[in-house]
Amino acid sequence: MNLSRFVRLSMASVAMATSVSAVAEGVFISAMNTHYQLENDRDFNSHIDTSVSIGYRFNSPWAIELSNFWGDASEVATGGSADIDNLKLEALYYIWEDRFSPYAAFGVGNTTVNANDGAFDRDTNTFNVGGGFQYRLFGNLSVRGDLRFLRDYGQADNDVSVSYGFTYHFGSRSELQSSPVSLRRELDSDGDGVIDSSDRCPNSPRGALVNEFGCIVIAEPVPEPVKAEVPAVMNVRLEVNFTTDSSVVGASYFSEIERVAEYLNANPNATVVIEGHTDDRGTEKYNQWLSARRAEAVAGVLEKRFGIVSDRISSKGLGESSPMVANDSPENMAINRRVIAVISQ
Repeated sequence: MNLSRFVRLSMASVAMATSVSAVAEGVFISAMNTHYQLENDRDFNSHIDTSVSIGYRFNSPWAIELSNFWGDASEVATGGSADIDNLKLEALYYIWEDRFSPYAAFGVGNTTVNANDGAFDRDTNTFNVGGGFQYRLFGNLSVRGDLRFLRDYGQADNDVSVSYGFTYHFGSRSELQSSPVSLRRELDSDGDGVIDSSDRCPNSPRGALVNEFGCIVIAEPVPEPVKAEVPAVMNVRLEVNFTTDSSVVGASYFSEIERVAEYLNANPNATVVIEGHTDDRGTEKYNQWLSARRAEAVAGVLEKRFGIVSDRISSKGLGESSPMVANDSPENMAINRRVIAVISQ
């Protein structure tokens, strides 16, 4: 094996893949059955054998993966056998991210074929191109299928491999962000029990009886204007529009969630309840479970990244039970996939 050449090509492939994103989302491993077919003058019949791989997914459509296949083949003419070993390093590009996620792949590799009778040995470096898919079964476990075409640099050999098996992702799967993030504090500035976004009469005197729009029904005189106090309960809406079937908090949200942490640090008696919500796609039971995971994910960022003690944080999932708008369009469904931080003094 031309080791120095393979290392140089491998490093170039890694650099190309890692340059697209600086934020890593975690490691994944795959175990698959692989049919490796040798072409051209290597007249062997291959068998289905084992391949394993380890990869790293970035907070983007990109990932890198190192794979190794080892197996045996029988020679067509003589009936002899040979050992096959294929090592490859590839960049994966996910075309879209959902429960079903197809991807394209390209990279470099090395294939060795050693006949047990010594009649045929070959060590070749290859360029690989192909694609595949992952279909998430549950949690972090996915079923996976791969197709690769391998072209040798010097011998003009063309090989094909077909693989199927399972992939497990450690930690969080990456989530592609498609909309800007903002944090809107739904306050009740005049203390009349109606939040500002719904208050048509925003300067109602404190203590006055108001209707559902915050306007006075029966005014109760107040001797002197009272300086507005910090409300006992404050809703902070994190407009984290989760992708379908995902509970991942992307790194781009951290600066927004930090504002909640800053408020908690400035008010040591305050506590927060993180509420998770979904749209109405999927079953009610599954949406309840998914919303709880989304709330737990945001609570985990507050605790682990910003140091808010766990006694001051709780979380709960409300599923599809409390939509803000009707789930009658993709835009409205995105609004309903949200997280609310309810801060209490």
